[in-house]
Amino acid sequence: VEPQRVKKQAIQAAQEACEMILRIDDLVAAAGALQKVDPDENLDHSGMPPAPGMGGMGGMPPMM
Repeated sequence: VEPQRVKKQAIQAAQEACEMILRIDDLVAAAGALQKVDPDENLDHSGMPPAPGMGGMGGMPPMM
């Protein structure tokens, strides 16, 4: 009974290690794809970069 538990634990640990390696591989592949993006791709057709936001616009006026 004990050797079977040891084998089962070893297989489970190997499976978990394999899953972690595949996750890391996916992250590395995604990071490589992000680095290949052209910086000008974020610009719209006007050539202007996206605005960070319009501060002070909208919302409710202060209460009296």
